[in-house]
Amino acid sequence: MKISRNDFTGTGKVYRFTLSQMLKGKANIISMLILFLATAVSIPVMTLVMGGGEKEEVSDITSVYVRNDTGYELDFSRIMEEDDIFADTEFINTEWTEETYKSLISPSEAYVHIQKDMDKMHFQIGAYTLEEKEFQDNELDSCIGLLSDLLNEARYAQQNARPEQLAVLTSSYDTDVQSVSDYLEADEADFDERFGVQLLYSILLMMLCTFVSTYIIQKVIEEKASKLAELLMVSVSPLAMLLGKILAVMTYVFGLAVGLASVYAISWAVTGQFVDTSVLGLQMEAAGFSMEMLKLSPVTILVLVVSLLLGYLQ
Repeated sequence: MKISRNDFTGTGKVYRFTLSQMLKGKANIISMLILFLATAVSIPVMTLVMGGGEKEEVSDITSVYVRNDTGYELDFSRIMEEDDIFADTEFINTEWTEETYKSLISPSEAYVHIQKDMDKMHFQIGAYTLEEKEFQDNELDSCIGLLSDLLNEARYAQQNARPEQLAVLTSSYDTDVQSVSDYLEADEADFDERFGVQLLYSILLMMLCTFVSTYIIQKVIEEKASKLAELLMVSVSPLAMLLGKILAVMTYVFGLAVGLASVYAISWAVTGQFVDTSVLGLQMEAAGFSMEMLKLSPVTILVLVVSLLLGYLQ
C-alpha cells in the first residue's frame, strides 16, 4: 500500500478537534483535578508520615557583640546572608571588655571575645551571656562555630590565597569506613543501581504507552458510538484521523505529566516553608536512590526525552 501526501490531509483538524474534546470532557476534568489534588498533598503527607518535624526557626539571639583582638577582619554579613538560623541576628564589632559587657547587654544578646595567644600560637573564642538568657545553648555553640569558620577564612585570605584555594581549604569532607569485602563488591553495587534505573525507566515507558493507548481507545469508541467517526471519514482519510488522534492524546498526556511535575515542585517548595522536608531526601538515599546515581545532565535529559518519544511512537 502506497502512502501519499494526501493521506495526511486533515490531520491538523482532527488533532485540534480531539484535543479540545479531551480538555472539555467532564470525566477528564474530574480526573485531572483528582490527580492534581493527590499530587499537591503527597509532599506534606509523606513528610508527616516519615517523621518530618517543624522547620527550624531563626535564632532567638537578636545581637552578638564581637570583640575581635586577632588583627583579622571578619565579614559578618556572610553569616546573615548564608545562614538561615542567624538571618535576623545582628553582629556588631565592639570594644567592650569581659568586665563591662554584663551591664551593657540584654538577655537576648550575647558577647563574644576572640583573641590570639601568641605564646601558645592558637586562637581562643569565648562566648558570654547573662544568666537569664532567652535562647538555647546550642544556638550559642552554632554562633561560635560560624565565627570560627570566618576566622579561618580570614587567616587564609591574608596569606594571599586565591578563591579556588580558599574553597579547597575551607570545604568539608566525608569519610567512609568499610570492610575489604564491601570495597571489592562496589562494582556489583554499581551494577545493581544501573539495573534499577533501567528497570524504572522501562516501567515508566510501559505505563506511559498503556495510559495513552487507553485514551486513544476511549476516543475511538466514543466517536464510533456517536456516529462521529463516519462523519470524520467523509472529510479525512483513516490515516490522518488516526495520526491526529495519536498526536492529540500525546499532547494531552505529556501536558498532564508536566502539570503534575509542576504541582509536585510547588508542593515541595510550599511545604518546605513550614516543615523540614529533608527527611524525604534522607529516606530516598537510605533506599539507595539519589540524584547523583542518575548522572543527570543536559545531554542525558535530551536522550531521555527523545527515547521516550521514540518508545511512545513505536
